[in-house]
Order: sequence, then C-alpha cells, then structure tokens
Amino acid sequence: MIYLIIGHRGVGKTLWLEKLEKLFLKNKLDGKKFRFLDLDKEIEKETKKTIASLFSHTGRYNEKNFRLIERKTLNKLIQKYKSKNNFVFIAIGAGFKWDKKKLPSFCRVVHLIRETDSQGRIFLNRPRLKTNKTPYEEYKFLYAQREKKYKKIRDESFVLPEQDFLFYLTEKLFFGVKKRKIDSILTLDKDSLPADRKKWVEFINKRLSWG
Repeated sequence: MIYLIIGHRGVGKTLWLEKLEKLFLKNKLDGKKFRFLDLDKEIEKETKKTIASLFSHTGRYNEKNFRLIERKTLNKLIQKYKSKNNFVFIAIGAGFKWDKKKLPSFCRVVHLIRETDSQGRIFLNRPRLKTNKTPYEEYKFLYAQREKKYKKIRDESFVLPEQDFLFYLTEKLFFGVKKRKIDSILTLDKDSLPADRKKWVEFINKRLSWG
C-alpha cells in the first residue's frame, strides 16, 4: 500500500512522516517493508538540483516545468514500490497538480489538517509562486484553490493538534499498528468522509472493525 500525504504549506507533512517512521520502527509488522519518502527530496536526488534552484526564475513557465518533474518523480516512485509487501508513505508538496483518475488503486491519499490552515502561514525561505502578491496574500490565494482540491482527492483525513504530535489510537488502528478495539465513541463529520462515494464502503468498514 502506498499512502500519499497531502496538506497545506506548513501543516507538518515532513514532521508527520518522521513520526510515522518512529511509530513503525517500534511496531514492526511481519513481512512488510517500510519506506518513508519526501517527494521534494526525491526530486533533488533525481535532478541533482535543489527545489529553490528549480524555481530560481520567476514566471508560470518555470512552475509548469517543475510540476512535470514532480509528477514524473512520483510516478517513478509508485512504480518502484507497488509491491504488496511494501508499506510506503510519501509526503507531497502542497502545490502538486493532482489527477485522481490516474492514481493506481493501491494508493491512498491522506489529508493532514490543522485548524490554523485557513489563517495563513508565511515562509520567506520557500519558492514564491505569485510574486505579484505578498507572501500572506499568496498563501490565502492558494489556500482557497488547494483546499477544494484536497477535499476532492482525499481518502482519509487527520486533524492534527497544533503542538502535540503524539499518535492517537485511531491513527495506530488506521495503520494496523494496534489491534485492540476502541473503547469510546468515534464521531465522524462530513469533512472527514472521502469525497468519492466508492471509497465509503472501505472507509466505514475499516472503522466498524475497530469496534
């Protein structure tokens, strides 16, 4: 199974990836091979250039080229790790151009959320995509577009506390690390449900198995 981790800039995808690695190192699952990959780092390995240098010139043309490299690198990773014995987690950049129809059935899109996503985050050390706007205006502009897209493509979502990065029981159950049942009520709201109704059966049955 390949899990693609998505979310807005600064939500903590890379940090969550590191936490996942620690979680699985402590709870090894028989016969499974684990990989924890950051797509940006894989692009840098592939191109032998930094992400910043790939965005070194302003203009839409350069972003378009980068998105092609991004997609090509992800497809290469998916083909490399598509074996059933692999448990692969890939953190994806916030601006990745998604086409859910082209994703293989063994890929699952996990949307990370923080309540502060909509408030805006400023990064002065990351590539600018809308140089005619301030960093804050850029984030707010891209947030509206990306939020709509994330909700359409995700299979699962996790709302992360602002400071606490512990893994909760539902997350451990979701990834098969814990086998025991939930001893409380799990409330689902409409924002937690996958947009694709074909995934509802899988989504609900998984939670029913938790008791």
